[in-house]
Parts: sequence; C-alpha cells; structure tokens
Amino acid sequence: MSDWISVEENLPKQNEKVLISNCRGTHIGFLNQKNKWVEASRPQYELKTVTHWQRLPDTPDGKELKKENVGGLVNE
Repeated sequence: MSDWISVEENLPKQNEKVLISNCRGTHIGFLNQKNKWVEASRPQYELKTVTHWQRLPDTPDGKELKKENVGGLVNE
C-alpha cells in the first residue's frame, strides 16, 4: 500500500514539509501561505503539476526528522 496522497483528496497543513511528486520527480517542499507548492531549499520557486504528497518518514533510528532542517531535492 502506498503512503502517497493525491492532492485532489487531501492537502498537508501550510508550511509542513512533505515529500512532493510532480512531473519532474520527487522533492521536499511545502504549501506556502498563498497555497502554492514550493521546494523547501528554494521557496521562491513554485513547483508546478504536483499530483501527490506524503509525510516525511522517521529516521532509521526511529526518531522523527527535524523537518525544519530538511530541504532540497530527493531525486530528479
């Protein structure tokens, strides 16, 4: 079962960093205060065609990621 959530079904809270999937790959980003998807490491750039998102996973040792310190591309 996939943890991906369609943006048509539900959205994360504003400014909550999550994994984002769009036509260019998978990114770490968030919905800004204007309800636009942006990349965490470059919030000045809007991400287009976001289709799905999911919450960030815990670290391998089971601790929650420090979401405020996470940014950038996961892959392209």
